[in-house]
Amino acid sequence: MQDTSVDILLTENGWCGNDDVDNYDQLWYFKAFVEQVHKAVVEEKIPVIGYTAWSFLDNYEWGSYGPRFGMYYVNFTEQTGSPDFYEPKPTDLARIPRPSAKWFKKVSETKCLDGWSDVSNIKAHSTSHESKTSTFGIVFGIVALATVVIGIAVVVVYRRRRSGYEPLLSRN
Repeated sequence: MQDTSVDILLTENGWCGNDDVDNYDQLWYFKAFVEQVHKAVVEEKIPVIGYTAWSFLDNYEWGSYGPRFGMYYVNFTEQTGSPDFYEPKPTDLARIPRPSAKWFKKVSETKCLDGWSDVSNIKAHSTSHESKTSTFGIVFGIVALATVVIGIAVVVVYRRRRSGYEPLLSRN
């Protein structure tokens, strides 16, 4: 018999799009991904117990402050991290919420995935998000979703096969 009670926690999933504070590609990615996770839980009964976005803040990683992938834009200056950076200015390291942070806040408050219409009123944009989405972004999103689905399928197949095999060496 296969154990379907093992909980799954999805961690560090995110979008490394552009450096703009108003990064709507990142919002599109998170919204599409979380909707697919919700679908997997509701329709496929996959035991996902949580999801953490990557990353909460722009940060120093792999030797630089770029690329920026946080849900909160951090106002790094050229002096940030340098030996001459002794007294920060009041505006240094300000944390500015991106649209994805505002959307996640709305989702957590309402427990509803369709909260984007309220968030979009914060910053009106004349062109639709779909026209801004690059081919790379679409391909990246599809590959990320496919990776999660394949990973889950591999675990399920492995457990099914494992339950039918005898160990090569017995403890007797």
